Amino acid sequence: MDPNVSSSSRRRTKRRQRLFGLSAQTVFLWLGAFAVLSMGAVYVLPPPFMGLAVVACTLNGWALYVNDHSGFIRSKEIRRSGEPRRHFNLFEVFVLMALMIGNVFVAVYVLLVR
Repeated sequence: MDPNVSSSSRRRTKRRQRLFGLSAQTVFLWLGAFAVLSMGAVYVLPPPFMGLAVVACTLNGWALYVNDHSGFIRSKEIRRSGEPRRHFNLFEVFVLMALMIGNVFVAVYVLLVR
């Protein structure tokens, strides 16, 4: 233990890691479900839900940025065997990119054809 660091500071750091430390699987599932639902909503009810495509693409882009830079669980220690993954695997990155492109195509199709 470092004598210069107070116990309340250590507790705050652990609490911060717990609050913002979502696993990569959780982030992928939530963003994937939101992207699919936004594609369906934009296709079925275009005018009121067109902003959902923009929000879904923005969230997916943010998740891919965080994945490349720092990961979703911030820790200075190496990942242990029982801990959740911190980064997306290649398949998850491909699926999120495909959902982003799908949202853009559905939005453009609805704007141009309907």
